[in-house]
Amino acid sequence: MMLRKLAYTLLCMTMAMAAYGQSTRPPFLPIWAVTAIPTTDILQPNNAYISAGWPLSSTPPSRQYFNWVLNRGTWGVDYLLHRGIADWDSATTYGPNDLVIGSNGRIYRSTQSNNVGNAPPNTSFWNVPAIDAVANGDNSASIASTAFVHNNYVPIGGGFSLLGGQIGAGQVPLGAVNQWQSFLSISWSQISGVPLDQSGTVANSIAQRNGGGYLFANYFNQNLGANENPPIGQVIVNNTTDTFNRKASFVNFQNQQNLANIGGQVTAGQVPQGAVTQYSPQVFQYNPQISRSTSGCAQIPGGILIQWGIVAPNGGTITAGYSCGPFPNAALSVISNGQSAVTQSNVTGWNANNFTIRNTGGASNYIAIGY
Repeated sequence: MMLRKLAYTLLCMTMAMAAYGQSTRPPFLPIWAVTAIPTTDILQPNNAYISAGWPLSSTPPSRQYFNWVLNRGTWGVDYLLHRGIADWDSATTYGPNDLVIGSNGRIYRSTQSNNVGNAPPNTSFWNVPAIDAVANGDNSASIASTAFVHNNYVPIGGGFSLLGGQIGAGQVPLGAVNQWQSFLSISWSQISGVPLDQSGTVANSIAQRNGGGYLFANYFNQNLGANENPPIGQVIVNNTTDTFNRKASFVNFQNQQNLANIGGQVTAGQVPQGAVTQYSPQVFQYNPQISRSTSGCAQIPGGILIQWGIVAPNGGTITAGYSCGPFPNAALSVISNGQSAVTQSNVTGWNANNFTIRNTGGASNYIAIGY
């Protein structure tokens, strides 16, 4: 009778907790009769007895049976408190939407009635529970399905082909990418900033390549596409270090175009006749006709250089430089004559940098040949 009253009390407590929404986790306690001695203190009834339950009788169940009932109940509660979802069992019959944990530790949902003996992940009887898709741009702690992740985001090292070659708004936040890889395809409508126009030009727009691979007239700082020679304010330069092309002031560009910055050489046409009024040693050798005055220099075929001019020893001896500067390599010969019929003049020595001349008075003309 006492056991029956205890069982009735436990049933009432369970119904009361359900009615009042008791949802907090119960405190951890030992499993009932976990150290009981089998047969002596705890004994499992047969299946028929378990199925029928305690019959109405003046004789209460044995304490061994009662210990088994409480052991079974508290053991099951402890198991669910630890696991949450039960492991799959080969003898259990599962129905639709029943959840189990497979041998690989993953959760599976039964898709069939009378599902018994079919171990997951047998796809004829089990599937992975569906997870609702999250909103695009959601940065909460929601669990997203693999289908959503696969269709909306590119894994590290993955290609844009995984997204079908398209990027949706918000998939690459502003500032998230600081360097683009090659072969990145962006549709024409997605390009923002200064527009590119195939029929006209826009200030500071870039040159555009057409379908045939040819560049056509969209120029920097140019009002008309057909105008090939506008006043130049800026040019495109490359510093050869990072290989990036940048706009630069044309004045600054001009200031850097001295002989040292272009290897000390100029080609035919870079210095037109009459464009240079003062020469360095390296300039005159590349222009066949620089000067036609009483002092000057010129180059003849074969690399021979000729310099001429007027000096004034005034009846003495002087050392003078050549009119266009030293010869790059050597002076071969220097000759002179007096500017008047009675003046005697002769050169007493020379080298690539200068020559020594004397006369009996006044000025003398000289011609120097070298290379």
